[in-house]
Amino acid sequence: MDLKKIELKEDQFGLLICSGVLHHIENPKPIFHNLCKLVKKNGTVIIGLYHPWGRTSVHIRQKIFKITKGRMRWLDPRIRNEKWTNQRKNTWYRDQYEHPYERDYSHKVLLKWFKDEDISFLGSIPDHNWEEYGSDFLYNFHLLTRYGSQGGLYIFIGKKN
Repeated sequence: MDLKKIELKEDQFGLLICSGVLHHIENPKPIFHNLCKLVKKNGTVIIGLYHPWGRTSVHIRQKIFKITKGRMRWLDPRIRNEKWTNQRKNTWYRDQYEHPYERDYSHKVLLKWFKDEDISFLGSIPDHNWEEYGSDFLYNFHLLTRYGSQGGLYIFIGKKN
C-alpha cells in the first residue's frame, strides 16, 4: 500500500511498528501522522530511524563511493570482514549506499513528532537520556563514541494518549 494514501480504518491497531522506512521518504511527517491515526488509544508506537551522528562513517563512504562509482568497497567494514558471498556483499552495498533517498533524524525531531501526535515517550534503544549530558550535542557525541557510526538506527517507543 502507498503510505501516502493509507486505506485502513483509523483507531484499529494496538501496535504500530515502522522501522527503517520513514528515513527513506522525502516528507515523512505527514505519513507518520497518518500511521499514528491507525493506532488505538493506549496503543504502542515503535519507530526506527537513522540518527545523523550514527551514520557519520556511512555518509563519508557514500560520498566516496559516489565519486569512485562504487569502487573501493573494501572501505566498508562489513564487506571487508564478513564471510559473505559476493551476492550478499552486493546486496549489503546496495542497501547501505545506493538508496535513492535517505535522511537522518535526531532524537529531538522524533520527540517532537511524538508530542505533535500526543504520544508519550516510553523509551528507546539506545537509551534516550540526553538530559543527563546537559545538551543535545554532548548526548549525540556520547552516542557516536559509545555505539560508533556504523549503523545509526535507533528505536523510539511510545504510547498513544
